[in-house]
This record gives sequence, C-alpha cells and structure tokens, in this order.
Amino acid sequence: MTPRFPIFLLALSSLTGCTLTADDVEPALPSVPVLQTNTVAYQLNGLPVVAHNYSSLISAIFSFGSRSLPVDGFLYPDSTVAIGAVDDQNYIGAGALQHGLEWQLLHFRGVGRYAVVPGHTVFQVDTRDAANKEWINGPSQPLAAQPAAQVVVTAWDPATQHISGTFTMRFAAAGSAPAADLQDGRFDLKLGR
Repeated sequence: MTPRFPIFLLALSSLTGCTLTADDVEPALPSVPVLQTNTVAYQLNGLPVVAHNYSSLISAIFSFGSRSLPVDGFLYPDSTVAIGAVDDQNYIGAGALQHGLEWQLLHFRGVGRYAVVPGHTVFQVDTRDAANKEWINGPSQPLAAQPAAQVVVTAWDPATQHISGTFTMRFAAAGSAPAADLQDGRFDLKLGR
C-alpha cells in the first residue's frame, strides 16, 4: 500500500498557499518579501516571527471581508508612514499565539534612519482560548525607554510606494506580558494611501 498522507499534504499546501516550513524560518529569518507579498519578519526574544500576506486566491477569498490584510502600511498626506503586521497564518488551536506590531514614522522623507515614536508604536501578543473559539487580547506593550528603537528605511520608490528596511525595538513588560525584544527586524511592502 502506498502512503497517501504526503500527497494529501502537498495538495493541501497548494490549495492554502502555505509554503513556509520550519526550515524556512528557523533558526534564520526568511529573506523578505515572503511569497512576493508584503512581509514583516523579526526575532522575538530569539524566536522567529514572520507576518506576510496571503499568496493564493483561496486564502485571499477566505480572509476577504473578515479583516484587513496581515501586513499593511499607509502613507498619509502629512508624511506619516504607518505599518502594521500580525502573524495570523500560524496554527490556531488552543493556546496558539498571535503577535501584533504597529509603528509610525513621522515626517517621512524616504531612505534614512528614523526614531520610533512612543505612543505611536505598540506590540501585543494574543492567545487562543482553551475552547478554541476566540482570541484573547494580551496587554498592549509600550516601547521601552532604552535601548532606543529605530527603523532604517533602506529602499523607497515614491512612484510605486514600495518601502523596505530594517528595525529593532524593545517593549516593556505590561500586565502578564513579559518584555519583548525585537531584533533583526525586516520589512518589505507596498504602501497604500
């Protein structure tokens, strides 16, 4: 009898667009962009976190109308860039974690180094409840005072609104959430207006 399980997994992965494996993200982060989509990736206290948009039509249709894209960014008329990322393509069983990160760059002027502004930057870890029905929101963690968080925009194309770069951030403990150290951060996305 031939094993059918590998064929089933291959068919399932092609339908869902899931192409990342543990080998892709551990121990090193993937090169961005993942699957040619908007991507934010970083090491959280030494463990990889990868947020990227859907790569298949089925995944995109499945998410349509239920929420915004996992990685999204905007350039506002006042020259503020806002970027948000949620690694929502993880296992979603009881006890699963989902990481949310949002930051803003004020007075955006293209390629360069930017300070991250407290009050405009937040990190949050949500947990799937034991009944596996809902996400339980973790506390919003503020930026830690030291070391100073920074974002380096390494590429910017005003015509296409494509932005990419690197970041490091540290968030203070809040409630039951321990301090979060985000290192080796990378982002690559097309901004909306």
